[in-house]
Amino acid sequence: MDSKVHDKYWATEDSLQLVSTLEKKVADFDRYVDLSGRWPTYRDLYYHYYLVNEQTYLYPNYVSDAFKRININHFRAILLHLLSLVTAQRSVPQPVSVNTDYKSQAQTDFCKNILKHFDREKHLDNLFQQATETALLMGSCFMAREWDTRLGKIYGIDPDTNTTQHEGDFVVSLYNPLDCIFDFAGGSWETADWIVLRQYSNRWSLVAKFPQCEDAIKGMSVSPQVKRHRLGHVINELNDDLIPLYTFYHKKTAIIPNGRMCIYLDQKTCLFDGELPYKKVPVSRIVADHQLNTPFEYTVAMDLLPLQKVYNALSSAVCTNQAAFGVQNILIPREAAISLSQLTEGLNAIYYDPAVTQGAKPEPLNLLATAPEIFKWIEYLEAMMAKISGVNDTIQGDPAANLKSGTALAFVAAQALTFINPLCRSYTGLLEDTWTGIIDILKEFATTPRMILISGLNNKAEAKEFTNQDLADIDRVLVESGNPLTQTLAGRIQMAQDLLQAGLLNKEEYLTVFQTGQLEPIYAYEKAELLRIKQENEALQAGKPVKAMTTDNHPLEIREHLIILNSPETRSNPDPNNPVILNTLNHIKEHLNFWTTMDPRIAALLSIPPAPGMGPQMPPSGAENPNGSKVPGAPNLPKVMNATPPNSQIAGAVQTPKLPNLPKGADQVTQASSAQLNNIIQPPIQ
Repeated sequence: MDSKVHDKYWATEDSLQLVSTLEKKVADFDRYVDLSGRWPTYRDLYYHYYLVNEQTYLYPNYVSDAFKRININHFRAILLHLLSLVTAQRSVPQPVSVNTDYKSQAQTDFCKNILKHFDREKHLDNLFQQATETALLMGSCFMAREWDTRLGKIYGIDPDTNTTQHEGDFVVSLYNPLDCIFDFAGGSWETADWIVLRQYSNRWSLVAKFPQCEDAIKGMSVSPQVKRHRLGHVINELNDDLIPLYTFYHKKTAIIPNGRMCIYLDQKTCLFDGELPYKKVPVSRIVADHQLNTPFEYTVAMDLLPLQKVYNALSSAVCTNQAAFGVQNILIPREAAISLSQLTEGLNAIYYDPAVTQGAKPEPLNLLATAPEIFKWIEYLEAMMAKISGVNDTIQGDPAANLKSGTALAFVAAQALTFINPLCRSYTGLLEDTWTGIIDILKEFATTPRMILISGLNNKAEAKEFTNQDLADIDRVLVESGNPLTQTLAGRIQMAQDLLQAGLLNKEEYLTVFQTGQLEPIYAYEKAELLRIKQENEALQAGKPVKAMTTDNHPLEIREHLIILNSPETRSNPDPNNPVILNTLNHIKEHLNFWTTMDPRIAALLSIPPAPGMGPQMPPSGAENPNGSKVPGAPNLPKVMNATPPNSQIAGAVQTPKLPNLPKGADQVTQASSAQLNNIIQPPIQ
């Protein structure tokens, strides 16, 4: 048992002591990755994914008979199919506000435009896809979002240092599992209190950012041992510009309530040390699957790689045999007197003496035959790789002949998504954490006005200015994962066809759903209408009058405004001139008047029914025509003078029986009930 006394947490030490400890922890992590076999596994996965020779670490050039050792990259094809399933649908972040009032809802809509702008300008979709691809291949990937004060437009000069001041901007970076160092002895990634990110940065950019450490940065050298875990690179690369930069983050915990952030190069060079400037550690992880009881990951690629190696070996065996014996060889007896005579172009006659060769004749030597078991094994490996990964024939573009409808194709395609559900959930979590982190960073640091381009009326680009105050009410960002069917092309086609058949889409909207799978453009009118009604309700609750228009959806608006009058607080107000009640009732009456006189063409366009009680208008009683009809200009119908239906006339002539008399002394309640029943059965004559 360890008898050492630990009297101070290492993460609370001074800067130089902290950096020295962190350098040891990074070395321990790299050593564990080597000894546990994770580094050879990562390297093997990476180089087979890109067809790099695992012995020479060179890319294939297919010269000098190199094609005899052939790699048919079924492994990468399957992973790309899975990647397409997860990322094919363009995810739309949905900001969520703290409150539900109109101002917060307006901020939510504006925030959505801000996120779309940054997604487009910073190509975040590509980064999300690259992170997912890394997670599929290596098991996990880490995405960091950080604020850089030296980015953005110049807005002023610092009078003390005479340096330019930039508005700043956020930066999103990716790290593979070899460059994100954490406490590997823990039970899960979520419980890790600290992480260290390793990134190779240009030393001259660092000199510009940290001029106080200029000499140390310029004199920084990197040993080959440090660079041994750089995938896609060789240890002896001649590049003096790139040096490893380490960023340490510690969560806000009981022992370090404000968190901690430290940027350093080695144990002697600390570039920055201070409190965590973000709401939380700005790093999120996407993982293909979890390895239980460890903070590490697992991926289906680790299962596919051995099969791919056998697949390559068998394919190479067939190719080598064909390449070595592809040219036809002929067996000829030594004593045969062979002569050749050309009959015509491409047709030759071969003469030999069978008496000399004792009947033997020239024959072809067939060495091309390959055992059929090899081809059966190749087919078996293909089927097994598809089964292990869940990538069925439909996903690979070769659906079964009995799958003809879009619904059937979509259902089969969705089964593959269900198989990789852990990755889908992790992908959604990565999107939500990253977008929420970006909003938190903008709320904290975007204090100067900045311009963005958003989609305005009729999808025209429109420049808008915003600051952190425009995001004050945004709490988080959610990403709807939705139905797996909508994440496949077959599912989107079926969805568009169903909506088109139901009459809910026109041609343009059908193409929009078909291409994007998004339904938002279809209900843009309804969404804007509900948002305006919410704004009107807030104004009415504040005692302010609002105006109706003849083009409003009057039944909907009346129902929504009645919510105000259903409030017990509003009804219990003793003030007879309560402006909330008066303005609400006047506004509802205004809607009723507009509804009564509404143009039927607009009502039909908006699917609004006629106002209640709006039957045919009857003329005044004095406007009779000579035929005796109450309707002017009615035709002569001499026998139809009584408007009462015949059945009702017969029923009126029937004498209804009377109820028996009550006994004397009946109480008043019984007498009243009997009288009421008599009136129902035999109403009094008016």
